[in-house]
Amino acid sequence: MEKFEGERKNKKKKWLNFLKFHVLLIHQSTKHSHKQLHTCKNLKTHLL
Repeated sequence: MEKFEGERKNKKKKWLNFLKFHVLLIHQSTKHSHKQLHTCKNLKTHLL
């Protein structure tokens, strides 16, 4: 049971890193409008 729990946390961690990476990628590759930037900030605070 504990092994499963550990694996689940690990998957979540990987998923968060994956999301963070893509958020950064999007930030770098596009010129954000103010609204999009606000949405990204909300997304970050929601995830953390």
